[in-house]
Amino acid sequence: MGSTRKSLPLEEEDLTTLARLREPDSPERAALERLAGLSVTTDTSDATLLHTVFALGRQALQEDADEMAYAELAAQQDAEDDAFHAALRSRGARRSGVAE
Repeated sequence: MGSTRKSLPLEEEDLTTLARLREPDSPERAALERLAGLSVTTDTSDATLLHTVFALGRQALQEDADEMAYAELAAQQDAEDDAFHAALRSRGARRSGVAE
């Protein structure tokens, strides 16, 4: 799928962060460069910075969604395992003639 341009309303805090991303020694710029591997220069466009921040947010959302899905799957498997082991114990007790 090709790229498309969307209008993005920016609040004052967003504009402040965008300005901080351009400051050579800012922690925000260091974090962006570390997390995205993007080397910010004077030629880096606002659109590139905004897209990179959006991509990092999208990645964080996907990681959180994956974590939730894995936790749900693990809980489901634990319940299935418990039911399976209970059935085995019950079957073994019936075979040996021991009352449950």
